[in-house]
Amino acid sequence: CTPHHPAVLALRFLIGCGVLQGVTTGIAFQHGVGSSAFALAVALSSIVMYDAAGVRRHAGKQAEVLNQVIGELLDGHPVSDVKLKEVLGHTPLQVCCGAVLGVVFGVFFPNPTAGQLVVGA
Repeated sequence: CTPHHPAVLALRFLIGCGVLQGVTTGIAFQHGVGSSAFALAVALSSIVMYDAAGVRRHAGKQAEVLNQVIGELLDGHPVSDVKLKEVLGHTPLQVCCGAVLGVVFGVFFPNPTAGQLVVGA
């Protein structure tokens, strides 16, 4: 499989979806929702979700337009061979689904070694 194969992209999406929200859920169970660790995790999760649905999504749309403009105006020029990455960010629905998936993983697959220091590998 190549890095751009649909199966690889789907696996990357599933692994990346909701990881931080799952960690946030785990922190809620371990330290409680009133803890400063949970507040920090919620803040970081919110920033990541905003970035995924806002900033990176718009950057992907701009890359799509730039690729089209470069392809039309500079056809045959070496610059036209370089394509910007268009698949950036997520739709708001994808972000919501990732958050729900993260919470589900955090609830149903708790970390059995939480709170333990693992030394060596």
